[in-house]
Amino acid sequence: MQSFVNEWLFTLSAVMTLTLVGWPLTVLFRDGRRFVVLLAPMIGLITLPLLVGLIYVFAKVSFSWSALVAVGLMSLVAITVALRWKPDRDEILFSLSFILVVSALVTAISTAATIQSGVPSITFIDGSDHFCSLVRRIIIGRIKKQVMIIF
Repeated sequence: MQSFVNEWLFTLSAVMTLTLVGWPLTVLFRDGRRFVVLLAPMIGLITLPLLVGLIYVFAKVSFSWSALVAVGLMSLVAITVALRWKPDRDEILFSLSFILVVSALVTAISTAATIQSGVPSITFIDGSDHFCSLVRRIIIGRIKKQVMIIF
């Protein structure tokens, strides 16, 4: 149970960080649409790597500092946007509830796969190239243990 809670909190923190980063750009999509808040994590998933890359290349700082600066910068922008535009309270409650449930389901699937297989499992739900990266790491020997991959 402790492992599930730890993984779930990690998943929630990642989704909430992406939500914070993507929040300012959701303003562009708010007119006449409901549940725009649910777009924020996806917009953050697109925006954060671009910002981190730009800061990394042009500021010539480490990758972790680039990520911290990008999240900090977008947090300030998000606070500014939140002062001017606040979505409907029901929309926020629904969106946060939905994020809690989906993150718990993804964590449960990953935890169940780990228990069933007896080896660490990785769940990919975003359709990105994580699988290719994982296979490359397994081939070159960076990952020594057997890994179960769930799609």
